Amino acid sequence: ALRPVDLGGGNTLYACERSFNYDSSYVELLWTDPFQAVTSSVSYRLQTPLTFLYDAEKLDDGFLFCGQTYDVFPFVLKTDAAGAVQWYSWMDNLAFFQRQIVRILPRGADFTVYSAQGGILSTGVYRLEGNATGTTWSGHAIMAPSDIRMSVYEAIAMTDPMEQLVTGTAYSTTDQQNLLAMVMWTNASGASWMKTYDIEPSSDTQSEEIRSLAATSDGNYVCAGYVTTGPSTYEGFILKIDALGGVIWCKRYSDSSGGLLLSAVTELPGGELLAAGGDANYHCMVLNLDATGGLLQARRYLSPGGGSELTDDFFTNSIGELKLMTREKVINFSSGGASCDFVDVTTVAASSHTPTPVPHSMVNTPFTPTTQPMNTFVRTPVLGWVQTCVISGVEEMTATPPTLHAFPDPSDGMVQFEPAGTFLQAERVVVRAISGAVVFDGPYNDGIDLRHATAGVYMIEIPRTQQRTRVVRR
Repeated sequence: ALRPVDLGGGNTLYACERSFNYDSSYVELLWTDPFQAVTSSVSYRLQTPLTFLYDAEKLDDGFLFCGQTYDVFPFVLKTDAAGAVQWYSWMDNLAFFQRQIVRILPRGADFTVYSAQGGILSTGVYRLEGNATGTTWSGHAIMAPSDIRMSVYEAIAMTDPMEQLVTGTAYSTTDQQNLLAMVMWTNASGASWMKTYDIEPSSDTQSEEIRSLAATSDGNYVCAGYVTTGPSTYEGFILKIDALGGVIWCKRYSDSSGGLLLSAVTELPGGELLAAGGDANYHCMVLNLDATGGLLQARRYLSPGGGSELTDDFFTNSIGELKLMTREKVINFSSGGASCDFVDVTTVAASSHTPTPVPHSMVNTPFTPTTQPMNTFVRTPVLGWVQTCVISGVEEMTATPPTLHAFPDPSDGMVQFEPAGTFLQAERVVVRAISGAVVFDGPYNDGIDLRHATAGVYMIEIPRTQQRTRVVRR
């Protein structure tokens, strides 16, 4: 698995683990430049085998990693900016079988982490606050009602970084086969509320899990997950909620050629959504959606060399580059969600369902974790990148009739479109050079001005309708 950390300027740190055959305690950190070339790396063997990294984040003075070792040790590991280990500790007093630290939310030199049991739902979770030296800890044990079991998968900070939205799954002990999508809001005092959502109300023997969470530009949130619809079949869903957990809309996505699950979602610059996950054969799937979850395009990633490519999550760096993490690859996207090694899929369909949020009262108990040190052993780095796909042009997408035309063509810089009835005044337009670089992204106001662009061929796209055309700037 790959855990990316944005270093600014297109540079990225990747934390890698598990893909080393039997040597499952091996963890490697790779520093890469904007072209993904490895500039430096460090490697460690951690104290126990079966080490799983669940998150990696940047603090003011280094990096923080969390996970689980050998089934029972929930750990946090801190390095300096060069990757030298400063401390590595596991928490030895977590109750209700919390074996994992699954998420880190940094706040300068301080941070919040969340726990989980891993594979089994429990009566509660921990929200814990720590500092960069690992010497000061506080937090809360967050307990669900006695008849509820839950697990946390994702968390993001809200406008106030101490206020956080947490997602996962939950069930009632009176109906243990019916797992429901779960959202929880927490702050420095613990959980303020938790709500469950029944995405598949027609069955009481399904599992519903929210695996990804993203803020949207309108101040709301989108959650991506999947629901089982049979012994080995499943559908993906996107749930959009407001900051209080109220449902704005919910869409389900099925693939008639097999199962479809979603584990990642992000908002594109124009308000459209990009969701990703996997199909029945564990190939990566990407859905282009409009701002209300309507399906615009479904694509399947055909991994060079074959093999499964389930999706972990999207990653957008500080210069706006969008990447999709699979288990062993980084897939780069353009600002409009285009990439290579994908083929169109016509077997995916969307349907609407509006679940009713069910609130649950939570109990917050102040808690201070105790930690025990663990050991790391320096290893020789062995990993590197193999380039499998280069976006050498602009990916073509199926155009929506009528065909769009730019005029004059060639142009001295001022460009208009025809026929005029196919787009809106102030419609968002994206113009890319043949290399894929964006030279214009803004509204159409009686035309667009490309006088600043150098001579050459440019591709013009209206994201809302997916119409495209070309123009020559002379």
